[in-house]
Amino acid sequence: MHEEADVTALAQLPFEQASLLESAPRLRALQAQGPVHKIRTATSDQAWLVTGYEQVRRLLADPRLGRSHLRRGRVLPDLRH
Repeated sequence: MHEEADVTALAQLPFEQASLLESAPRLRALQAQGPVHKIRTATSDQAWLVTGYEQVRRLLADPRLGRSHLRRGRVLPDLRH
């Protein structure tokens, strides 16, 4: 039950923004809290939002990262550190 509470509290895409030329306030708030966040997509799927430069570089260099959903038994690196 505790996990359900955490899921409902996830940030939801798309983030509202007053101007296309400025970052969304919710995105800026998440960036201030850290580089990696679990979020909900516009279709309500859970996903990871990675905003830290070094974390994004590590992800893009990792051959395990792909566009499809995770396959069973596949483990991705922990980027929160």
